[in-house]
Amino acid sequence: LQSLNLDFVAGGGAFSRGSTLTNNFCQVNVILDSRIQNVGKVHKTGIDFSADYSAEIGNVDLITQLALTHFLSNDIVVGPGQPAVSEIGSLGDGPSVFEWSGTAGATALWNGFDASLVMRYLSGMLATGQLQANGLPGGPDRNLSAYTQLDLTLGYGSDLDESRFLDRWRIQLAITNLTDEYPDFFAPGDQAPSWDLKYGLPFGTTYALQLTAAF
Repeated sequence: LQSLNLDFVAGGGAFSRGSTLTNNFCQVNVILDSRIQNVGKVHKTGIDFSADYSAEIGNVDLITQLALTHFLSNDIVVGPGQPAVSEIGSLGDGPSVFEWSGTAGATALWNGFDASLVMRYLSGMLATGQLQANGLPGGPDRNLSAYTQLDLTLGYGSDLDESRFLDRWRIQLAITNLTDEYPDFFAPGDQAPSWDLKYGLPFGTTYALQLTAAF
């Protein structure tokens, strides 16, 4: 193994032309496999709940939906023989999960108009010693608070006469993060403030106008 390693280094990261190992695999006694291998595992258990309800109120079609997820366990084993560590609601080194998460939404349809309001919820995360309020230097250490985001979509579309060039068209205005909520930032050590994409996006309220057509 020592001779193999020295020859590899002397060859600049490859076996040198004069190496006795080049094209003579009968002399190979050791094979080093440095490829990444999946030696860890994650075992998750939880409860999912979903419900939907539709109704007609006059000329308005109303559609409501609710989805909730509650994690009971999230056991992480980083390698063979290592103990399982549960990462639920804790901003640690492992891939933690939120203990509670959910989505609730309502959509109303009327004469080609539609409006949708969606609420997304994530429970808090424990992160003692890693957080600063709003990511500002000198802020108090704290935990990630629960995060709720509201998204609103307004649209109108209609079908056109088949003799026309377009079959149908639709215009839509999407407002993301309607209440302009910002997720908590965390800044471990001397690193710059950052955030977890699973937790939320630091963009505040955003607007998107979309026009689509079908031929």
